[in-house]
Amino acid sequence: VGDNRNMDTKPFLDFVTDHKNIVTTVIMRCGIVTCIKNESTVRPNVRCLNNDGIGGTVVGNLSEACATVIPELTRLGIRSELWLGEDDALSSSRYMWAHAEQTADDLIAVTQRYPGIKGFNLDLESGHGTDEDLENYIQFLGVVGEKLQSIGLRLTTDVACYEEEAGWDSYNSQCKKL
Repeated sequence: VGDNRNMDTKPFLDFVTDHKNIVTTVIMRCGIVTCIKNESTVRPNVRCLNNDGIGGTVVGNLSEACATVIPELTRLGIRSELWLGEDDALSSSRYMWAHAEQTADDLIAVTQRYPGIKGFNLDLESGHGTDEDLENYIQFLGVVGEKLQSIGLRLTTDVACYEEEAGWDSYNSQCKKL
């Protein structure tokens, strides 16, 4: 489910209703992000428009399409989780990592404001991190994941697993360490 406010949700809801035996969770793009992107910049130099150009804060409002489908998914027994987007900004990722408790609290506040959300997916893709970034990300995932899990919420993250530590998104591609 995208964040398009004019989306016709009926075909989507028909599909999940007809296939609820195989659909357990839907991860949706719903208008809540950690970096409001300036689309004229490219990663890893994306400049966020929130938090004085740094990003890394949970901002936005639930789209109408998501507000429509989340209660229906809940009724069907299907988990609704929010995709927080491809930040593409290393500054945004680093800010979040340095503010893990605040990020967790902000995500919990989203679920209180919009009941039915059962988790969040991070897809940072901010590129060119360091070994210190990897350690900070691991710590962040532990803090936020534990806090969310303690109240029944789930945190997932997208990673790219490479045989070697090389890659454009080095901190986010070391699956053994993550």
